[in-house]
Amino acid sequence: MNISNTATNSRLSGGLSVFNITFLPTPYINQFGQKDTTPTLNIEMCAISTSIGKTEVRTELINQQGTIKEIVSQPDVYINISGVLVGTFTPATSSNPLAGMPLTDMKSLIEIANSKISVKITSDYLNQFGVKRMSISNLQMAQELEWKNLQRFSLTALSDDENLIIN
Repeated sequence: MNISNTATNSRLSGGLSVFNITFLPTPYINQFGQKDTTPTLNIEMCAISTSIGKTEVRTELINQQGTIKEIVSQPDVYINISGVLVGTFTPATSSNPLAGMPLTDMKSLIEIANSKISVKITSDYLNQFGVKRMSISNLQMAQELEWKNLQRFSLTALSDDENLIIN
């Protein structure tokens, strides 16, 4: 059984529904054996969709129609987030072609996605599913040809239970 949901929160002109998500600082041990922390990043313009399911065992009945269903577990919540990081309206020049791009937020999101841990998050929408941590599986970024101050992204992740994390 799968249930799919799409987030709706605040409305922008044109009827687009968006949510925000904040990646909270999450401590971890880096590749040099030192204590480190993921950056904080608040993304105000994103659409979140989730998919949840159940693992069940079905037992057929002799001489009867149907099956007995036994719920074995409820797996992770599958999460898809797509959104836009917004920079400034500074025009790019030949001496500074990256002017206006949200470089700090891009760097933070890449660092969060590359971390080898599940990161703490807060999101009104994901809180409805009990998601307080997630492990990012994939991050995609696409350049905007006409709007250099916008950086589109999409990521996929799985929820993680803080009580089940193995260090």
